[in-house]
Amino acid sequence: MIAASVEIGKNEDLMEAARRRRPKPNLNRCLDAAAAGGVMWENLCNDMTNSTDAGECWDKTLRSEQMKRNWCFNRFKKH
Repeated sequence: MIAASVEIGKNEDLMEAARRRRPKPNLNRCLDAAAAGGVMWENLCNDMTNSTDAGECWDKTLRSEQMKRNWCFNRFKKH
């Protein structure tokens, strides 16, 4: 039997460090998240700084990869 102990707060510190390392939302990250889905898409939505963009991102969570990709191109297209 293997026993493990976790310091309280240590897990939160690890999550915060991982969050800081993620690049800001951009087209490439969005397309990667669309392809991967799941946690990668959720992380992208959580990192959106604009509440309208975040809401639209969350609305796409259960959509197809292609619908997510279309949204990525529309959201991050160059003007």
